[in-house]
Amino acid sequence: VIAILVWNAAIFSDYVAHGYATQQEVGRTGRYVLARAERQPHAYCLITSPAYPYYWWGHPTYWRNWVGLFAGPGQSVEVMSPLEALMQPRRPPLTLLMTRPLWLAAQPEWRRLYPGAEARALTPTGSHVAVEVP
Repeated sequence: VIAILVWNAAIFSDYVAHGYATQQEVGRTGRYVLARAERQPHAYCLITSPAYPYYWWGHPTYWRNWVGLFAGPGQSVEVMSPLEALMQPRRPPLTLLMTRPLWLAAQPEWRRLYPGAEARALTPTGSHVAVEVP
């Protein structure tokens, strides 16, 4: 069992190293959350769907656990669909993690739900954003 865990960690570290080297969403998201680990309380909501996938690998449970590795002790992480996020708004302070196309497609709704929300690019290409809601 330990050998399998070590092997999986080694494989996953390749993804992280690739993300760090190419400035992609895997490493950038982790570093973004880690840099804000002292914010307490704070929630992270990773918004994803087949039409607007946040990550290209794994499953939502993996994604929640991945982001959760970088979150502080008083922070929560959840993964939800855009419809769920729009129909069941969360209480601030929080950060919505999503692709830029999803942010742009529903920007009026996000701004109505979260006045004062500010989108920040996570990747150099701007393909992924962190929407900070104070």
